[in-house]
Amino acid sequence: MSDDVIEMKSICDALKFLRIIDKDNCVNMTNFMNKYFHNDNLKKQAMNKWNLAKLLSNFGENSSYSFIVLNTPILNPDVVLPLWNGASFKMVVDGGGNHLYSLIQQRKDQDVENFAIPNVISGDFDSVKPSVLEFYRKNDTILVHTPDQNKTDFFKALEVLVSTTKSNTVIVFCDNVGRFDHMMANINVLFKAQQDVRMEHLKILILSHKSITWLLKPGEHVIYVPEELWSEKAYCSLIPIGRPCHHVTTSGLKWNLTDGVLEFGGMVSTSNTFDTTSTENMVFVSTDESVLWSMTL
Repeated sequence: MSDDVIEMKSICDALKFLRIIDKDNCVNMTNFMNKYFHNDNLKKQAMNKWNLAKLLSNFGENSSYSFIVLNTPILNPDVVLPLWNGASFKMVVDGGGNHLYSLIQQRKDQDVENFAIPNVISGDFDSVKPSVLEFYRKNDTILVHTPDQNKTDFFKALEVLVSTTKSNTVIVFCDNVGRFDHMMANINVLFKAQQDVRMEHLKILILSHKSITWLLKPGEHVIYVPEELWSEKAYCSLIPIGRPCHHVTTSGLKWNLTDGVLEFGGMVSTSNTFDTTSTENMVFVSTDESVLWSMTL
């Protein structure tokens, strides 16, 4: 079966495929289906596919994702650089330009010719060094000044991105080293982007040196997991930020939910992992509210 197409002729077929129910129990399911598909908005949603396996292995000339570096140290260059170089649109935000420049200087004796210069650097430019800004200017990087202090640099970068490129997938590198408030501000941007008509089509993934995180909208999602992460039982989480999720169903996890409730003060699914008895290497999530998905790399 293609990892890009899932053909399901009936709800029962879908449930069997995802191992939510046993194949011999496809009768008398009216009550279950009425409860599971209670939400009209959920029923209208198409299956959202997150092919992390493809994204992390098939970057290159035909890649269509964008990559943004925020103001954070690049602690895992062996992961970041291939993704950066493979992106169709590359952007650094203010002080992020310093960190990328430092990496360029460190590696210039090895692969400077193959190190991609950003298409754009944006921000209020209070963090980037003048000499670094001049370096990018001389290398044809477009400088976009975004002085509005009522918005975060992350959100302003997305505003620049949607006005510049038609890319639908955006990887944002930010390692919130020691700053819990920055982490929460970045998660808030995911919610704000989801509610903004200019950005609601974007798939925004936040990459750090140990994890990757994104927001699952209300509806159904299939997450394709790289084989090495699946077999190593990488940790994964479903976190109900902002409001409770009253109807969450999963498959492909070691500890699954069937029409479960996720909320702070109650159940929060952290330190979960994958069901390695399955060879499908994918996770199914259905949710009635936006929920944060995070997994280790």
